[in-house]
Amino acid sequence: MILFVPPDVTWSNGAFRHVADLATSGKKAIFITYMRVVSETCVPEVRERYLARDGVTIDVSSRQLVEMAFQYIHPLTLTYLRESPNFPIHPEFILWRVPGEGYVMRVLVREMFAYDPRVVLLNEQALPAHELDPELTHFITDSDDLFALSFAPLMKDVDWFTSPQKLDAVTIGSWWLRYDSPANDTVSALYYRIHLGERTPELWRRIERQSDIVMSRLIGAREILRVMRAMPQDRMAMARRVVAAALVQTRVAQLVHYKDPVTIIVPSGAEMVRWLFDNGARYLKSGAENGLANLLLDHVIVGTVDLTVQEDRTFTTMRGNSRQLSWQRGVPHIDGVPLQTRPVLLEQDWGYLVGRHALMAEGVLPRVQPDAIDDPQPRLI
Repeated sequence: MILFVPPDVTWSNGAFRHVADLATSGKKAIFITYMRVVSETCVPEVRERYLARDGVTIDVSSRQLVEMAFQYIHPLTLTYLRESPNFPIHPEFILWRVPGEGYVMRVLVREMFAYDPRVVLLNEQALPAHELDPELTHFITDSDDLFALSFAPLMKDVDWFTSPQKLDAVTIGSWWLRYDSPANDTVSALYYRIHLGERTPELWRRIERQSDIVMSRLIGAREILRVMRAMPQDRMAMARRVVAAALVQTRVAQLVHYKDPVTIIVPSGAEMVRWLFDNGARYLKSGAENGLANLLLDHVIVGTVDLTVQEDRTFTTMRGNSRQLSWQRGVPHIDGVPLQTRPVLLEQDWGYLVGRHALMAEGVLPRVQPDAIDDPQPRLI
């Protein structure tokens, strides 16, 4: 087992015993989190309060260490709050305050604290390069089980948060792809609870539900950006622009089911231009955001559209509506719009993302009733 033990960290009592117990029980990958504090003020206080008689050991419980974290929290850590006006350019996690009790942390990217190199392979960012076996993996998500302070000078990484910017799904989604790993979705699905005392379940659950909404939007934005990056520039440039507009202007990122195999119906460049001139540009205007989101979701078919077998079929879109595949003189049509038979693979990052294809269409698919541009709310299925 290899451990990544930073030199500028102090640990709660029993931290390494807990890790050893996990390893003994068969865990091959162990994840933890830290909270950064100001070293100039926190280190002397920790030594004064908790240095043992041997002059070496720090004798401190998890909750005592959490108290120190809240008292000497680093300015950079505070910028990771959901409502921060100076959200960092390196958004590895997000914090939500739980009034009077602590913080909920959602982690986007996390290196492993301990792992067995015979079982876990790493990529260039020292992140897991493959999906982890849940039976062999453990995430320490409660500060009562293990807590650690990461000491940093007051001005450390100040350039990460000096420019005012709020949490932005597109910005974070783009950053997240640079630190891509099959483990990220598992890590980001968990609630990391940092608390001073006993937790009030109803209060924490309310905050956790708020964090779920944000995480759904961030993951959706990341996956839309992933697909856009894989779309060929020569054939899908205009479609990419419309998708980019929807990503910025609408709630479409929050409505994406990113783990399902999908087939995206993409009009050719010439057809996109014709659509925009005919009447499609109205979808890009202010007030038409829901219509644009609905239209895009109705161009995403859940599942794989197999054109090797010439048979009529009905498919469901990501919005929950139906699209009809039919054949006319050997040419496939979706709701009357001809399709090219050669699919375009939309997977270029990780092998664990499978089943994403595009089919080029000779036109924008017709709207599904009710009229997409007048439907007051995009529907999440």
